[in-house]
Amino acid sequence: MHDTKTGGRNNHFNALRFLLAAMVIVSHCQEVARNSREQETFIHLSGTLTLGDLAVDGFFLLSGFLIVRSWVLRPSIMHFLRNRVCRIYPGFVAAAILCAFVVGPLAGDSDYFSQFQPWAWLYSVLTLHKPVLPPVFVGSYIAAANVSLWTIQYEFKCYLMVLALGVAGVFRYRWGWAVLTAAITAAYLVSMQANELFPVLKNKSYLFRLAMVFAAGGCHYLYPGLFSRTRMAYLIAFLAWLACMPASIPLAHVGSATAGGFLLIGYAQRTRGPLLVFNRLPDVSYGVYLYGWPVMKLLMLYAPGVAALPLTVATLLLSTLAGLASWVLVEKPFMAMKPKEPRRLPRSA
Repeated sequence: MHDTKTGGRNNHFNALRFLLAAMVIVSHCQEVARNSREQETFIHLSGTLTLGDLAVDGFFLLSGFLIVRSWVLRPSIMHFLRNRVCRIYPGFVAAAILCAFVVGPLAGDSDYFSQFQPWAWLYSVLTLHKPVLPPVFVGSYIAAANVSLWTIQYEFKCYLMVLALGVAGVFRYRWGWAVLTAAITAAYLVSMQANELFPVLKNKSYLFRLAMVFAAGGCHYLYPGLFSRTRMAYLIAFLAWLACMPASIPLAHVGSATAGGFLLIGYAQRTRGPLLVFNRLPDVSYGVYLYGWPVMKLLMLYAPGVAALPLTVATLLLSTLAGLASWVLVEKPFMAMKPKEPRRLPRSA
């Protein structure tokens, strides 16, 4: 697919997605090996966010850019839904099956299957929630089969947001998406301070946070000329991002969505660099993200006391192999079912 706003195939989106998935693994390995979120290296530097938090924000920024682009290039309900379902569901369902029938028996009690609730599991998978399973990794730090799956439901909700707003005609108005982004950002900041005056916003901070970052990514596609991408602009954005990090958790995420997004999307659209080699390799990033947690937990189960560094290296290697298998056997066949997008932006858009 060629698009002047992404540089066709000469861009760094694939490379960045893999690096972000690796960042999640590095963060999880440090946290779990040290039995403390506060012992993760990056949170010591930032004072607010872990490397995994930062990576998730990065995923949603790139996704917002690409998904808004997908709708604008071809505003078709069936085309959009088919593409999104083919991209998200197959890999997620495969990971959920492996968690239930491989990770569960290996990490659960001897009566694991007698406690297994197939209908509850199936419902959780169809709704893109973390699979409902009997207890696993009991007694360990964060005893869960796969905590990384929590973001997938929010990702798909963001897709549906784009679809609903696209059908409603929001993209026909130049500043419609920008107003929405500002509103979601305000809702996120309020939700982080929610009290008895705003009960409806309690426990919604994750949704608002990820929707805010996703919407910010869409802004970078819709308004590419809003800020000049000069070296001075990148320096100012970097300094602004650094200033937001230690301020507070809400401001750190807002900084990731704005100044951080400017840096990330700018690099993603670069048409030169050694990381372009990722465009000629299998896209294993989704699988690496899906399988990083269960691989890490199984390694710790069978090699208790392993240090953070060897755990990280082993998890990265095995997760990359799992991601490759996921791409070849599951994701790529379903991706082949997706219709091609037009090469150029329609005049009507």
